[in-house]
Amino acid sequence: LLTGLLFPRSIRGLLRQKKRLLLNGRNIPTSELVSPGDKLSFSLETSDFSKGQNYLPNNDRRLRILSEKEDYLLVDKPAGMKMHPHSPNETDALLNYVEAQLKGHLSRSCPAHAFMVHRIDRDTSGVVIIAKNPLAVGILDQLLAKKRIKRTYLAWVSGNLENKKGSIDQAIAVDPINPYKRIVDQAGQKAVTHWTKIHTVYQNTLVRVSLETGRTHQIRVHFAAIGHPI
Repeated sequence: LLTGLLFPRSIRGLLRQKKRLLLNGRNIPTSELVSPGDKLSFSLETSDFSKGQNYLPNNDRRLRILSEKEDYLLVDKPAGMKMHPHSPNETDALLNYVEAQLKGHLSRSCPAHAFMVHRIDRDTSGVVIIAKNPLAVGILDQLLAKKRIKRTYLAWVSGNLENKKGSIDQAIAVDPINPYKRIVDQAGQKAVTHWTKIHTVYQNTLVRVSLETGRTHQIRVHFAAIGHPI
């Protein structure tokens, strides 16, 4: 089925509505079955790639670009900077600065814009992937979901962890008192965090962390739950 293609839902809808999806030269719906040897083609226009992108560019700060490809960037996000604005008029988020730095860049012969693929907390620093067009978002989303792109975190936690490595398997739910917070709650969503101890300094331990699941604030919630808050 064509619904299994690496297209974001918005792009699939666009191809369907504007009848730009062709199988062996004839227009088809996204529910069509394909067979070996079939030729599938589609077309996208410049306006398709900029539609829905509305981050105001801000040139006040230049972020460090670790790597740039035709369809995406790897950006060094500093601690204290939020990923995206929470209102249309905000301009102090990472995506506002990246949007300004992408001005004049081309992606697949179309103007490049900043599209968020994943996020890390405001207080967390690290590498984030920023897509340059909505088609790349769908492909990168699939690679993250299938663990083809692996993310590793480093965190200082309070106290001395006795074991060299371990896993935290505790469900996480929204705090009923504060919807912006998360708590351990067995009625919540499954969450698994794996950690390896690197070293301890003055009763604080540096750990390398990988996530089996990606719940909001998962690392913070899990280490607080075992008595070793970040």
